[in-house]
Amino acid sequence: MISKLFQNWEVKKSIISPIVANLFTALLLFLSVMLFKEPIYRSLGLSAVEFPLYCLSEPYNESGNIVYADLFIINLESYEITENKIRSALKNAGSEQIKPYIRIVWDHSIGNILDIEEDVAFNKQKGKVILEHKKDDGEWIIKVKEIKAKAIMRFTIKTNYNRPITRIALATRPFKIVYPGK
Repeated sequence: MISKLFQNWEVKKSIISPIVANLFTALLLFLSVMLFKEPIYRSLGLSAVEFPLYCLSEPYNESGNIVYADLFIINLESYEITENKIRSALKNAGSEQIKPYIRIVWDHSIGNILDIEEDVAFNKQKGKVILEHKKDDGEWIIKVKEIKAKAIMRFTIKTNYNRPITRIALATRPFKIVYPGK
């Protein structure tokens, strides 16, 4: 059985050599990109900041065609995240000028966000946030004070925008969720 393995070794060696060379080249490219991630991102004008929370929204219609959305803030980490941890993560990434909060920005010429309400029952014992409404530009700010490990917090965004919405198409959502790294 072992003798069969080494039979016609010259043919196998001529096939294996290019494969090994390609795998080694791919490994070197991968490692160089990982090593120089920050400079590459900066040169392309992209953000390499890793915000420790993930946000998503699911828009839907209610009361006819009025647009509402459920906003979810998710801690994917296995530890509690506080406002201080978010600030230090941004500082360590060299991004002190980036604000450590989540902005909900109206992205349409018609209508606006009327209110953002925390789902108190759903969010019970999951964390604490502060909701602020900047009246001058209609922007809403969510400052996460703390969120437990692996927790999901839910909010309802109420608008006065009247049109049918497709739940899966982000382009139909009349607002943007803006946070560091996004």
